[in-house]
Amino acid sequence: MKRIILVYGDQELFCHLLGSFLHENGFSISKQSTDIWETIEEIRRNPPHVILIDARRSKSNGLDDATLIKGEFPLQKIVLLSASSEAKDVMAALNLGIDGYLLKSVSPEELLQDLAAVCTGELRVSRELVGLLVRDWRKRKRTGGELEEQNSARLTLRENQIMVLMAQGNTNKEIAEKLELSPNTVKNHVISILGKFNVHTRTGAVSKWKNLLDEMYPRI
Repeated sequence: MKRIILVYGDQELFCHLLGSFLHENGFSISKQSTDIWETIEEIRRNPPHVILIDARRSKSNGLDDATLIKGEFPLQKIVLLSASSEAKDVMAALNLGIDGYLLKSVSPEELLQDLAAVCTGELRVSRELVGLLVRDWRKRKRTGGELEEQNSARLTLRENQIMVLMAQGNTNKEIAEKLELSPNTVKNHVISILGKFNVHTRTGAVSKWKNLLDEMYPRI
């Protein structure tokens, strides 16, 4: 059985070339998408084994896109293809629950091997990053820093998903339509978010959420 990959990025040529390469090497490409909502709709219709996301996007952030997907499909396997080797960026992705963080310098052979491994349930990180992550973990352990204490992932996956849309200026009704939820469900999530951030307005919640992201995770 062929392993199904969905390729997502904001450059059509990038998606086409990458999709063609993967197809020629044994993968089945369900879609080459440049739109997050088309991607989510495709997952609903035909869940792939893995979604490969270009982490550096001009229209949105790879982690934001992964958050939207994980919020609705927590078990969906996602691999980020990134140019960043910063420990904070890698930890942000791993903390979200993604299944692979690969540098864009990865060789074609390694990319194929890593995607195949993720399909079978393995977690893959580019080998160049392993030492970096170990050093970062040791440093945080020495200083007593706990990433989770400052991380906006104290919100649930669904709440983080709603925060992404709220930060984009969507109303509760618009969020409900995009996530296929009832308006009351969205309202309850928003109330929970406001309580966790100890604020009384959506603007205040968005501000605190963005500040936490900026402090912990410089954009990929």
